[in-house]
Amino acid sequence: MKSPESIMKMLRQRHGLEEGDTSKDEFLQSLSPIDKLREVLGWEAGCARRAETLISWAQGCGFKISS
Repeated sequence: MKSPESIMKMLRQRHGLEEGDTSKDEFLQSLSPIDKLREVLGWEAGCARRAETLISWAQGCGFKISS
């Protein structure tokens, strides 16, 4: 699934790029949905461990999350 620009901006920044730098977009688009979610949550939450906690909570609430 191709991610919208709003998600791509966060993924780019998470990988040390400016939000408009598309040089790694092919790689970023190739990430699995769960990996994209981890990266975005990690960016927004400030750390990867927090992202895992949020994903765990979502699963505990009944969301079906797979790679």
